[in-house]
Amino acid sequence: MFSRKKSVDVTDLKTYFEEHYSSLCRIANQYMQDEPEAEDIVQDFFYALWERKLLGNIQGDFGHYAKTAIRNRCLTLLKKRLKTVHCSLPDELLDDSEDPDYRTGYEQQLDKLYSDLQQLPDRQREILQLSVCSDMKYKDISERLNLSVNTVKTHIKLAYKKLRK
Repeated sequence: MFSRKKSVDVTDLKTYFEEHYSSLCRIANQYMQDEPEAEDIVQDFFYALWERKLLGNIQGDFGHYAKTAIRNRCLTLLKKRLKTVHCSLPDELLDDSEDPDYRTGYEQQLDKLYSDLQQLPDRQREILQLSVCSDMKYKDISERLNLSVNTVKTHIKLAYKKLRK
């Protein structure tokens, strides 16, 4: 069976935006700990819905879909930051022409993230680095460290949970 996309217009998007914007910003801020960044994430989410015409494809509760999408966007951004801290320095830190205020703020964020990573138990930090920096799959990490896949998943889950606090 084929399902048809329901027709969606700008008023539908505006209604969803007005109903869910503030709660989605709160969720994003819990992960990112930065209100302007949280607002950007939520605004980008709504923009992507409109730009890609995805609103008509959503089945089920919009609120649940939106909360999951925001959570996933935040986790993706946090994962990218972990790669930046442990895998390589981003070009903008090496470029002397950058805005000094931006560079200072960025370096402070990196320092905080690096400090938070150092607070993780050694095994969690090691597994997280293998997963994020080396892009290793859980199965490969489990074989390399002689652990079960579920143990690897648990270590990664706990590490992200500690980093979010």
